[in-house]
Amino acid sequence: MGLLRFRNPLVYPGGQAGVNWNHPASVGLRYSLVAKNPVPASATPGSGGGMLRVDPGGPTGIAGGSNYNSTYQNNQVIPIIGPAWITVTASVAITVPNVTAETPAALTFAAILVINSSVSSGYICGNSSPNSGNTPSSLSVWSLTPSLIIGGSTQFGFGMTLAIGVPYFIVCSYKPSLGTNNFNIGVTNLLTGQVYTGVGSSAAAIPTSNSTPYWIGCRNVATTQANAWLATCMHSVAYLTAPQVKQWCYALWDFWFPPASQGLILLASKKMTARSLRQVRVLG
Repeated sequence: MGLLRFRNPLVYPGGQAGVNWNHPASVGLRYSLVAKNPVPASATPGSGGGMLRVDPGGPTGIAGGSNYNSTYQNNQVIPIIGPAWITVTASVAITVPNVTAETPAALTFAAILVINSSVSSGYICGNSSPNSGNTPSSLSVWSLTPSLIIGGSTQFGFGMTLAIGVPYFIVCSYKPSLGTNNFNIGVTNLLTGQVYTGVGSSAAAIPTSNSTPYWIGCRNVATTQANAWLATCMHSVAYLTAPQVKQWCYALWDFWFPPASQGLILLASKKMTARSLRQVRVLG
């Protein structure tokens, strides 16, 4: 009888990336990206940069696995999170086709990343282009504070400071019509396995997005570049409850790398520790 081995739920699982369509965050999925595998160091700079779209078809009819532009530098393999892409300049982003302008009732963003250095308005991924007069809502890291930004101005800042060089999973979800306790955020430290969750309330309306491409890694404005190594990111118009956010924090890779057996992941994740901060600042 062979030896049964459990996969560490914190570490890049490898294998075929895709979308776990049984995941609650997949409802109303707008995009899902994973970093490309690096090319040899001798390759032309920029030839191995960027991310792959892994939601087949997506909302735009674009085939999954397409390569979206990134000309800054080649990807690297980062400990724990695997292949990752970075932008450190305000003029470089990954763009994902989007043909739908919408005013969603809810927003969910998530990413696995390592912060390279602190920036005042680090933009990770959003629901719109910064062009055409619209300011996207986004998952951002403002001065090392994981945040949901609504319309570029209202900041839901989580009551913790991320450490430079440490891998994290961040997920946030917001539905203004719920009135109270309508914002949920979760953070997993991939080095320690600690999970941090928070709940907040706001009446901030979600602005209408435009139909130009989604921007990833930068908002094309000085000081808004992510300056973080991105392994994965996603956006949907689903709303995740606080328990759903917390559950995702314990099985963070499962959305992008659907597990062969959910039972193995759950058994392995029982050794992880949880800590609920419930400290959310809303800054106008």
